[in-house]
Amino acid sequence: APAWLLGMAAAQAVENGGFRYTTSVNEVRTFRPATRVGARSLVWSTRAAWRRWASLRWNAWLGYAVQHAPLLRVSLHPADLEHPAIWAQALHFVKEAARRRESMTYGRFVERREPL
Repeated sequence: APAWLLGMAAAQAVENGGFRYTTSVNEVRTFRPATRVGARSLVWSTRAAWRRWASLRWNAWLGYAVQHAPLLRVSLHPADLEHPAIWAQALHFVKEAARRRESMTYGRFVERREPL
């Protein structure tokens, strides 16, 4: 569910459904063991020109603020790719991060955090 729709009952349903984790804009949450990893995601809003403008500026600042965070998250929606400036900024973040970080899926990230 989008981050703003995942309330307590929905999170419980996700856990009861056998999922190991979920994410929101601010964290990765595992269910067993129950942990929360704070990790603000870079995400864009493209529905209106003013939102694209604001997203580019917000993410320019946020990208700088989270560049040394243990977990860097970049979240793209299909419509984001229709806007060259958004796509260019996202690609810039990914390319820069790939030079210094290991890329992985959420599943792999959670596996690494879980005890064997």
